[in-house]
Amino acid sequence: MKISSPCTAILAVSLALCLTGISCGDSGSSGSSDSVDSPDSAKKSLSVSNVLFDSVSRELSAGVTADDGVTVTISGNNASESAVALDNEISLTFVKPLLEGIIGGKSYSFTVSAAGYQDSKIQIDYWPKVVQEISCEDEENIFAGGASDFVEPFFELKNYDESNVSTAFTFLVYDAEAYKKSATRIPLDVNTSGWTFSDMVQFFSDSSNVGKIVTAEFVTTPNFEGTAEEKDELAGKGLVAFNCKPEVLAKSAHIVNNHGRFEARLFAENEDDIRDVVETAGGKVNYQWQVSDDAENYTDIAGATGKSFSVTKDLFNSYVDKTLRVKITQTFGGTVQESIYSSSYPVYHNVKKSSLWYDGLLEAGSQFEIAKIRGTLVDEFGTSYDAGDFIWNKINEVQEKDGYKAIASGYFRVSCEKEKFYSATADIFVNVQAVVTQEDLPELSTATSSLAVGTVDFTSVDTNLEISFNNGATYTDIPETAFQAKSGDRMLVRARSVGTPLTKGYVRESEPLAVTVEDANLGTQTTEGSSMIEGLTVRTLTLKKKTSKGLTTITPIFNYSGGDCKYEFTWLIDEAPASLYSGVSSGANNAIVLTNSEFGKDAYQIFCMVRLYVPGDDEYDTELGIVSSQITVVIK
Repeated sequence: MKISSPCTAILAVSLALCLTGISCGDSGSSGSSDSVDSPDSAKKSLSVSNVLFDSVSRELSAGVTADDGVTVTISGNNASESAVALDNEISLTFVKPLLEGIIGGKSYSFTVSAAGYQDSKIQIDYWPKVVQEISCEDEENIFAGGASDFVEPFFELKNYDESNVSTAFTFLVYDAEAYKKSATRIPLDVNTSGWTFSDMVQFFSDSSNVGKIVTAEFVTTPNFEGTAEEKDELAGKGLVAFNCKPEVLAKSAHIVNNHGRFEARLFAENEDDIRDVVETAGGKVNYQWQVSDDAENYTDIAGATGKSFSVTKDLFNSYVDKTLRVKITQTFGGTVQESIYSSSYPVYHNVKKSSLWYDGLLEAGSQFEIAKIRGTLVDEFGTSYDAGDFIWNKINEVQEKDGYKAIASGYFRVSCEKEKFYSATADIFVNVQAVVTQEDLPELSTATSSLAVGTVDFTSVDTNLEISFNNGATYTDIPETAFQAKSGDRMLVRARSVGTPLTKGYVRESEPLAVTVEDANLGTQTTEGSSMIEGLTVRTLTLKKKTSKGLTTITPIFNYSGGDCKYEFTWLIDEAPASLYSGVSSGANNAIVLTNSEFGKDAYQIFCMVRLYVPGDDEYDTELGIVSSQITVVIK
């Protein structure tokens, strides 16, 4: 039963870890980083202070002595993240696998660097949310008369050493029928204070407790000095329900392998009818484990008479490539039944735990590459192996329908193989990054007569994009109206991030591309224009596109002078009246609105024609003229 998965545990609380003692970096005068000697004595000193690091969201902020606009990089564990300094501060999120494979509860060194500055070092204490697995199902059956055969479950920690966490169990007793039917479960009045699994086994050994359920709720907490709220946010949690049932005659048996500990499971069904690993039969049972060289002729293993059997490290070479089975002899209704035999199970190494990650970010629309799987795998005896020691394969599941292409951050399921190992599966979390191309960038208008001197305007606004006017230090919405600029100004545009970092569905912001102001984009209008008709002479008509929340709005923008008049609009899409398209509606300011889902395949020619006239006193209007404009719209 998986309790939580790497990269998915994001807390709503913002842990100021440096201040709470959960995580700390260099702070204040005592936290200034030691400079690394550089052969270039002209380099400036890059000191770092007030480092705050949230181990769960992996957000980091710090004070730096770098000048505004300087890109500061923090690197470690073969990856890096960068931020542009502003007001002597940086803020970034470790989206790349900077901390994957690092064990929680330890301190790690990272390098802070910037061009023209000496490198510095900072220490980061890493306290992530506990990730663990327990070796049993969410619900287990224990049969009267056989409670003493109960195999206590164990944990496998994925991102901590056992010495750095503490696990506590809370046991409660319920009536089984009430537990399954009631939305509000009320425990029975049984004193379970201080219970262990041994106490639960003793409780179930009393046949009068058949029909009761004992829940074991567990909480694994990192050992650190912090508040109760902080500890609770980082804890790994779960619950297992143990159901005490009357003895049931076994017709078949299977072997379950829990990381090298083989366990017999009994079933009331015939072998072909078994659909789950949860036992459906049991009671008073004798077990005898057997081994075979050829999977046909078996001999008893001396002393292997328990419900479970483990091949130790010393014995492994004697058992590898051999086959196990277990002989089951059940006493049912006071009568010793004829023995049955479990299905056979070969002996190989197990992948007991793994720390795996995808090397880098995967661009949206790109395919998952198994060659970029990194990390380590550990067998049942604690021996570590590099991910490159295994053969990796994609698993033919839902993802395969899309060729394992990334749409948003999430898990890709893969399997691995190695000689003398059972094949194993793993869910590799991949962070996905948006992609923006030159074609996606908003264009600066060249209709300079409609713009005031010293201003520029974009012909389109896509709210999925954002812009920076300070070389990437901060980003904001793309202006929807004209703004001050001069020739040569360089602005960075990127696709926005979507969702919460390091969680399923997240898409990281794209790498930025530059938009540069040219002379042809600068306004030439020396008198104030108007968005209302003031006269009879129309200068220009431009069409401005805005994309937001699944809708694309095309708005006509006038520049004119003269007296009052009326106007009527004709909209065409690919030379056909816009009204013929079901995905078209009217917007404010005489705009048309396209529903993106109905216009997302091809390039569309949007044509707008405006007729201007002065209404006459009789049937006849005074025609002033016609102005038109056309743009190409591509919706992605």
